[in-house]
Amino acid sequence: MQDYYQLGIYAIDENIAEYYCSFQGSGVAAETSLALNPRSAVSPAWDKLVFEILAKSFNLPIAETRAFYRPCGSFPSHVQSQLKSVEALRDYLTESESLPVFMKPVHTQKGIGGVLVNSYDPVLKQFDVIGLGRLTFNELILNAIDNPNREFYRPEAGYLVQSVIRQHHELTEFTGTEVPSGLRIVVQNGQGSGPVIHRCIWKLVRPGNHGDNFVRGTSGTSGTSGTSGTSGTSGTSGTSGTSGTSGTSGNMVCAIDNHTGEVSPAVTAFWPGSQWLEAHPVCGQRFDKFKIPFWDTIRAEVLRASIAFSPMQLLHWDVIVSDSGPVFLELNDLGGLDFLQLHGRGILDSSMREFIKNYGSLKQAPRLAKLLRKA
Repeated sequence: MQDYYQLGIYAIDENIAEYYCSFQGSGVAAETSLALNPRSAVSPAWDKLVFEILAKSFNLPIAETRAFYRPCGSFPSHVQSQLKSVEALRDYLTESESLPVFMKPVHTQKGIGGVLVNSYDPVLKQFDVIGLGRLTFNELILNAIDNPNREFYRPEAGYLVQSVIRQHHELTEFTGTEVPSGLRIVVQNGQGSGPVIHRCIWKLVRPGNHGDNFVRGTSGTSGTSGTSGTSGTSGTSGTSGTSGTSGTSGNMVCAIDNHTGEVSPAVTAFWPGSQWLEAHPVCGQRFDKFKIPFWDTIRAEVLRASIAFSPMQLLHWDVIVSDSGPVFLELNDLGGLDFLQLHGRGILDSSMREFIKNYGSLKQAPRLAKLLRKA
């Protein structure tokens, strides 16, 4: 019943039985991944270091890893700064030329533990952490490495310290903030049939927020397990996020036309508390007049990347558009499905249903199989 309202199914005028079956509720979201992505194939989606190594081998554009923190264990040879203690990490971050950087766990999902460290004040001995304000080093560690959410996070795997990505100037002008608004691109990657882009979403950051996590339309904080957050590698310097109420200061999502890169009106939150915006609420520019830059290049690079990670059959890509083209942030296994279904289109449309029936292992997804039988 909760999904019936949050996804806006109640407001659809078409045949409700047909449309209801195309919407995938939260109760079966994880089963889609289990059905299509063998557990032996998902390491690059869970282990950011494995993803980085594979992406480099296929010359995919990714964020630069400048340092790697791990108290024990081996280190990747391609990373210059190997930080083997908390003290080494502190010394690295307090060097003025090191910042800004984005830190994220090697083993994580849903953006947990990611922090953007913008600058360091040697007098106050505090870091400016986007979305969290000014923190001492111990407070920074508490919010990052010692993050208590261990369901999707393994601290012993280490931490990546990466360069900050600057988004395309047209996106900054449209959104009114340098904090990048990322793309989520879902690809069906059938063995033998090749990759096909199924769904594209633009996650718009409102000015004042620190990342593009949708978090049910509220501004949220970095490192939460909110809805479908990216890793945040794309963050840039800016003002700290503030808490807000749904639909007023929170981020937004637009659907992107798979072929043209044109964007739909924005949705501000889960329904029924959402708004349908024809123009940006802060900058005033109309969504129907805007097209994602480099769209043909983005499509081509996403399809090329999906072939490289072919053992996974359903890929959730997080991409940032820079002035030089697309940059891959990460690949997700348990990609959030709810925010992909807020524009009146369920994720289980005829294309996805047919794809799952042809390529999925439904023995591992009994509730999903039941839902497909109703369609």
